[in-house]
Amino acid sequence: MLGEQLGEVRGVVSGFRVLTTPAGPRVETNFEGKGTFAGQDVTEIVTYWATPRMDGTFYGGADGLVVTSETQSAVYTGNGVGKMKGDNLAAQWRGALYYSSFSPAFAPFNLTAVLFEFEIEPDGKSMVIKTWGWS
Repeated sequence: MLGEQLGEVRGVVSGFRVLTTPAGPRVETNFEGKGTFAGQDVTEIVTYWATPRMDGTFYGGADGLVVTSETQSAVYTGNGVGKMKGDNLAAQWRGALYYSSFSPAFAPFNLTAVLFEFEIEPDGKSMVIKTWGWS
């Protein structure tokens, strides 16, 4: 069942990389932000990639790290789908993340699918990531 909201992180894109693959272009993006996750103040660092699909939407994946000021941390991987919103570089994505952690604050999420939505602002740099638990 979809649970309560677990977190919200706001930040900015810190870099892009465009690759050519046999399946077509692949854009890798680095994101850095601050916010909350599981009741903790966190810094989040993510690299995600996206490839266009035939219908104009995107499929992508992410690898990320969340860390508290007390050095509790978790890593995650996930996948999602997205689309451009028709306002410059604005986009929206939805998907699921899977966490791995030994830290007391984050270990309970080792067995939880964490659903996300993130919104990219028209400037292509500012983002908000929101997460919910699904167990």
